[in-house]
Amino acid sequence: MSPLAQALQKPAIRRAIFAAYSLFTCGYLFWRVVFTWNQEHPLYSGIFLIAEIACILSSFLFYVLVLERREREPVAPRAGLTVDVLIATYNEDVALLRRTAVAARDMRYAHRTYLCDDGRRSEVESLARELGIGYITRPSNEHFKAGNLNNALARTSGDFVMVLDADHIPRENFLDKVLGHFRDPQTALVQTPQVYYNIDSFQHSVSARRRRFWHEAAVFHHAMQPGADRFNAAFFIGTGAVLRRSALDKIGGFATGSITEDIHTSMRLHAAGYQSAYVDEALGLNLVRNSSPIFSRPPFHTPEFAPQTAARQARFEL
Repeated sequence: MSPLAQALQKPAIRRAIFAAYSLFTCGYLFWRVVFTWNQEHPLYSGIFLIAEIACILSSFLFYVLVLERREREPVAPRAGLTVDVLIATYNEDVALLRRTAVAARDMRYAHRTYLCDDGRRSEVESLARELGIGYITRPSNEHFKAGNLNNALARTSGDFVMVLDADHIPRENFLDKVLGHFRDPQTALVQTPQVYYNIDSFQHSVSARRRRFWHEAAVFHHAMQPGADRFNAAFFIGTGAVLRRSALDKIGGFATGSITEDIHTSMRLHAAGYQSAYVDEALGLNLVRNSSPIFSRPPFHTPEFAPQTAARQARFEL
């Protein structure tokens, strides 16, 4: 790590930089309003001023979010908790699914593993039988992934539910690292970051000389989510998470009616008074999307769905 990067790890230095940024930004806004307002074209001038203020407010919120992070100390889990591991799949390659299923089955803490197959494929059922794990399917694909998970909830009974995508390979100590954070009965969700093993994707920047690599989503997983955790605002990202079943039952299961069912579920849990936690540790490995056409699909353009999610959540609360 370079001297500059080491210095930026210190909270006092980050606060000083943020204070300087805030001071200069306020000075700029004063100059912008007092000296650049076009009185002959107030509508035109006002539109651009409002756009600038919106951008500045957005940047303030972002910097406040990542200014500091909450570090979670390891907590040993209680013995005897019951856990159902749900691997959601639709049409993924069976070889890919096998790696995830084997790793999930072999996690150390006692649990039950299920392949939740919305593709109703005989080869996936055979895989589950071969590996000695459960197989769950349904006659339709109503509500897509959320509907698949809700169907599995109705057919399982564990106190906690771990959700994995078909390409998410958990480490054997995943549950040991996560379940201890549920000692608080109000904690409904513990989320972990997505870390990718195919570092040759176009989203990665790899430096062999510096022995380091960076991924496009690193800011979100390792800065924004730990920062949001300070405000009880870390949210479910659809995989690599454990949720409390009783909390899911209280909000009616995984949220449906939105393509961003993960964040929508988080919003409902927080609205119901539950807590969330974020463990910023690589407890699993994912396969990142590695082509620009695939990259353009959800969740990478989720800003398109943010208004939809907010509107649906508002209706839910009403």
